[in-house]
Amino acid sequence: MDTRMPHSFPATPISAIPAAASNWRFRYTGNMPQTGTFDRITFEPAKCGGKPCIRGMRITVRRVLELLVAYPHREDILKDYPFLEEEDFQQALRYAAVTVDDEVSGINRVA
Repeated sequence: MDTRMPHSFPATPISAIPAAASNWRFRYTGNMPQTGTFDRITFEPAKCGGKPCIRGMRITVRRVLELLVAYPHREDILKDYPFLEEEDFQQALRYAAVTVDDEVSGINRVA
């Protein structure tokens, strides 16, 4: 049986993968999607201790990620934080994903 990783991830949850396939290793195939730019993530040394923020506001990417974890629905976040937009959530999640491996590029840095 061939247990090499297919070119795309399985459509089923990991818990539903048969035990024989559980030794798959995720590997870079050269077909991974690009992350794009982060035009809503900004750094300003004098704001929030220079941490990455959303659109120059005083709300950090970390706080947006915490909100995504704490609130069951994004609509609830938007009720309490009406200045946030759907693309802010998307870029915060993408930023978190790429910074796991410190591969960040295309971020607006303000001097």
